[in-house]
Amino acid sequence: MPTQLPSGQWRTRVRHPRSHKLVGAHTVIGGLSTFPDRASAKAAEDHAAALLASNARVGVTVREFWTEWTTDPRWLRPSESTNLHNHERTRKFVAQYAERPVRGIDAQVVAEWLKGGRNRGTVPALRAFFNDAKSTQAGALVASNPFARLRLRGSRGRRGTQPPSQVDIARLVALGDDLTPPSFAAYLHTAVYEGCRPGELDALRWTDLDFQAREIRIERQWNAKSQKFTLPKHDWCRTIAMTDPAHDRLSSLPRESEWVFTTLRGNHYRPSSRSHHWNRVRVAAGLPKVDLYTATRHYFGWYALNVLELPAHVIALQFGHRDGGKLVMSNYGHPDAAIARERIRSAFAQAPAAPVPLVVSSGT
Repeated sequence: MPTQLPSGQWRTRVRHPRSHKLVGAHTVIGGLSTFPDRASAKAAEDHAAALLASNARVGVTVREFWTEWTTDPRWLRPSESTNLHNHERTRKFVAQYAERPVRGIDAQVVAEWLKGGRNRGTVPALRAFFNDAKSTQAGALVASNPFARLRLRGSRGRRGTQPPSQVDIARLVALGDDLTPPSFAAYLHTAVYEGCRPGELDALRWTDLDFQAREIRIERQWNAKSQKFTLPKHDWCRTIAMTDPAHDRLSSLPRESEWVFTTLRGNHYRPSSRSHHWNRVRVAAGLPKVDLYTATRHYFGWYALNVLELPAHVIALQFGHRDGGKLVMSNYGHPDAAIARERIRSAFAQAPAAPVPLVVSSGT
């Protein structure tokens, strides 16, 4: 039954059929947690009790469905790293709203969760969580997804990040040779001239290299989240071009193990084992805030598009993108305005002289 608070507002309580605990009606039907009069509070209690009685799944709590969502094969994604990511990005929300029925998560809860710009990075994973809760497979735990259509300003990702210049990259590669073991120096050099993801180079074996055909087969990556080898991103094994600079460097690299790039202990590189060498190089180059990905893969995209003038769809194949070059143009290529202006000037300078128009006198 409703109880009146010192403020004059009325509080509701209904018994949860699964936990047998008393919960507020608003956790089941949404809306405010208190009511201005006894009649409206009693109506809310009756509504919530009817919902809970009519469908036991309606009363499934956030914690209960999350436990199912993170362990049941029905909900697991193909990529293990995605499952780990979803687990990490939703567990804080679950800890805060664990005992609420999933149906009790409404716009008010979302506003509270995101207040002050907090927790925005959790929205994609929570959106996926509630999309699955909405499905028939889950028993339609919610009628709509409270995290859908929030119209939050998305992250620009690497779209606004300019990679180092050609001079900076040449200095990084030279310092790699001076300051780091030959294997990491070759790793850095190859990353710059091949555009592979760091995890793909971590997992590269000598059997993946075909020096005669000048090709590299990307079969696997070291997944830092799951701490094991997985298929490359998007499960796309691919063959890429072995460029001349990479060919020359890899041809002279000693074969110390099955791995192309080997640590001093004979293991393949991982983020933890290469970070020391990379930090020494970027600090010595005066680029302490540049990450390895930007200085290698991101730089390759810029260089291939602006200097080599390769088509975006060709660069996309080297990168392992399936979008025909859209991501190269939007995030990696950074069409260079200065280079574009120079091309325009050069094109006009080399163009044949304009024909002299024939002027006909009106008196003839």
